[in-house]
Parts: sequence; structure tokens; C-alpha cells
Amino acid sequence: LILRVRRNMIVTDVPEVRPIQVRKTSEKNDHLRLNIVVPSVQLRDVFGGISTALSFFQNLTDKLKCDSRIIVIDREIEKRDMISLEGYQIIDWKEKSDATKQLVDFTIRQRKTLVVRESDVFIATSWWSAYILEPIIGWQNKNYSNQNRSLFYFIQDYEPGFYPWSSKYVMAESTYKMEIPTIGIFNSKLLYEFFLEKGYCFKKAWYFDPVLNEDLKCFLDRADLSVPRKKQIIIYGRPNTSRNAFELIMESLRIWGEKEKNAKDWEIYSLGEKFPDIKIGNGVVIKSLGKLTLEEYAKIMLETKVGISLMISPHPSYPPLEMSTFGIQTITNCFENKNLNDYKNIICLENCSSNSLADMIYNVCHEKIKGTGEKDIFKCNSSFSDVIEASYNEILLEYGNQ
Repeated sequence: LILRVRRNMIVTDVPEVRPIQVRKTSEKNDHLRLNIVVPSVQLRDVFGGISTALSFFQNLTDKLKCDSRIIVIDREIEKRDMISLEGYQIIDWKEKSDATKQLVDFTIRQRKTLVVRESDVFIATSWWSAYILEPIIGWQNKNYSNQNRSLFYFIQDYEPGFYPWSSKYVMAESTYKMEIPTIGIFNSKLLYEFFLEKGYCFKKAWYFDPVLNEDLKCFLDRADLSVPRKKQIIIYGRPNTSRNAFELIMESLRIWGEKEKNAKDWEIYSLGEKFPDIKIGNGVVIKSLGKLTLEEYAKIMLETKVGISLMISPHPSYPPLEMSTFGIQTITNCFENKNLNDYKNIICLENCSSNSLADMIYNVCHEKIKGTGEKDIFKCNSSFSDVIEASYNEILLEYGNQ
């Protein structure tokens, strides 16, 4: 059998890592500037990961009292659908701008160059942004007094795991072994420990642990947790994000619906991505609510009995911790060194087949099994400020008081 493939059907590159060409500033400017490279600033894209990275960036900028620049590399900037970025000006790549807060679109890179100062500090927020920044920082170190500047790498998951064994897998993994000095900032102790166990080494590495969003805390403070909960299941449903195991959840609910004779008495809502409602048999419908406001999210959590939120990665994930903190009996999964059974109201599965998950849903719905842990993110102290302080001190050490 001879397989003939048209040339234009063969994938020959990885568009995410197309390089950004750089140029020296034509004017003397020694002001320290903090740069963050993000995939998007559009409302539809900014979930927890980008939001957390931007919060780190804004807090660190405020502490340094320095200039700042947000560089967008995946989704073109559209003013009408942007998140709120107070004080930021959209700057064209060609402009000679002295604006202290700049937003620059580098989604299309051909025939564009990015101005890089000697005093530019860069933060990567994904493997492909780190991949793009490695040669930029190499260029910066070579072209400005042979400095040895570090990349701040905001790591929120083990990103090679987003792909099968492939070009992208090995390219993502290569960003944990870069030749430039790299400071790893890890979203959770569990993720940090996973990297240590894998043998990765960074110039320095810090982590912060998840805590409950301040607005959600306010809703929880005012809530009456003694109110009886509805026969209601919420799932964290993201069909386009493989690590959230949407297909596994759907298959498990189908099996549960066959086993549970009163399945039609239960309401099942999916939060996360919006998709058409799904009928899974026996009168059961998965109703998609998509992305909710924090108030809507808090309200539905306070009335729900059972939650399902899977994360096939070493990161603990925020939704199961939020659900459990709001009093929901929450089913999630173990992975490598991750086990969340010490958190209250969480049942963490070692065996995550559709049958074992369906059995657990049945048992939790009938109150035969409950989470027995005592750890509570509502009461955890944030180490986020410690990481900002450590980054601040490191930047002053490398750049001085510029």
C-alpha cells in the first residue's frame, strides 16, 4: 500500500513558536520594565491560568514601581472583548512610545521587531512563550554589556503532558532545560515537588499554594451552610481541554444514569466551556452553563450536593478545591504525587476508570461515602505574596535600582 499525501496537508512547523525578532531601543532608556508574554487578553480566553499570571505580574509591577508591557502572542487584541487592563495603551510595534504601561500585539510576527531594553525583565507563562523568549534573552545578554539576565518562568502545569509523545511534547519539555538562567515560579507545592522528582533544575525555584478567591470568600462568609442541598451535580466540563477528561466524565455519568433508578430526579450542570446540552439516557440531561460570574458560581455551589472535577496532571486544579470548600462532596482524581484526600469534602480516586467513577458518583449521591479530610483552602494563608517578594528581591539583585 502506497500512501500519497499532498504536500500542503503535511504539518511542517509549530506555529506557536514562530520567533519574535528584536531590535535595540534607539533612545537611551534605563527604566526597569517588566514584560509578560501571554496567549491572549480576550475575555473568552482568560480563565484561571492567565488571570493568576497577570495578577502576579501586576502585583510585582506595583511593588517595583516600574514600567510594564504585556506582549500577546496567540489571539489578536480586540478592544471590545478585552479584560480590564487599567492604564494600558495598545502600542503598535513600530511606535517609539514612552508609555509606562504598554500592550503589544505579536500574534502576527512577520516583518515585525520587538524593542528590547537592557533593563527589560521577561516573564513566560507557557512553554511556547518560554521557547520564544529563550533566544530573546540570549540576544539581550549578548548585546547589552554581556549581562546574564534570568527568565522568570511562571509554571502552572507540566505542559508536555498536553500532548502525546511528539514534537510539541519534546519542545515543551526542553523549556525546563534551557541554557539561559531560569527562575521557576510554580503554582502549587504539588507541582513543584513533581518537577523535583523528575530531576529538573532551575537557577532558583519558588511555589505558592492555591487559596480561595477573595470574592468567593465573601460569598462563603455570608452563606448559610445549614440550608439543605438540592439533588444536583455540577461538573467542570471542558470538552476542548483533554486534561479535564470530559469524555470520561460523560461516560461515567451514562453508566451512573443506568444504575441510578431515580437519575431523572437529579439536575446535572456543566461549568467551564459552553456547549450544547447533552442527553445521556434515562431522562438525564447535562445542561451546559459555560463560564459563570463569580456570584453565579458561588450561588450554584452553595445549593449543590455533588461535584465532579478531574485534572489529569500533577496540578491540584482550583475547581475541586473551590467546590469542596463550598461544602460540596467533590470527586476528583489522583495523579503521580497528587492526592487531595487530605482536603475536606474531597474523594480522590486512584483508579479512574469510567466504572469506578460511576460507582463513586452513585455512592456519593446516596451518602454512602464522604470526604474525610480536614484541610481547607478557605483557611489557608497565601504564599503568593512571598513569591512576589522573592521575585522583587531577585530583580533588584540582577538589575539594581534602575
